[in-house]
Amino acid sequence: SAAAYSKALKLRSDPSLDQTHPIAITLLKSLAESYTAGQNYTSALKCLEMLAFQVDGKKLELAELFAKISSVYCSMEKLDTAMRFAILAVEKTTRDDSVDDLTNSLGKASAMEQVGNVYKAQIKLLDAIEWYKKAFSLRISVLSEGDPLVTHSAIQIANVHRLRG
Repeated sequence: SAAAYSKALKLRSDPSLDQTHPIAITLLKSLAESYTAGQNYTSALKCLEMLAFQVDGKKLELAELFAKISSVYCSMEKLDTAMRFAILAVEKTTRDDSVDDLTNSLGKASAMEQVGNVYKAQIKLLDAIEWYKKAFSLRISVLSEGDPLVTHSAIQIANVHRLRG
């Protein structure tokens, strides 16, 4: 894992390489996920920070990045910081003309879902349900009822209702 991180750093600092090289970006995303799963949150945040330079100006990619950072802070139980990044993710999902309506809607729904995740971690279950419902409504408006993302949203709502008792 340290070797992969080192390779990502070298790729990023190589002046002959396009800074937005898809391999570097994919590697950093995978590393961030691996570090988060392994509870190495500091390294995960470093990878996500490096990614921030790659997505500069791309609203939806920046929103996705903020949602991932929020998720890492959620795992660290730093819920106020997690919420700040989750809200930033929602704010960054304002209309991005460089992508189609479906992509815009799904990006916004994912950001809303992350706000719900933070509320769930804070045990603010009614707020979590509210944000999960927003994500569900947006997804069902652009996808078919049987789509896995729509099903995922419905399951999240049901799970939080179950937690409420």
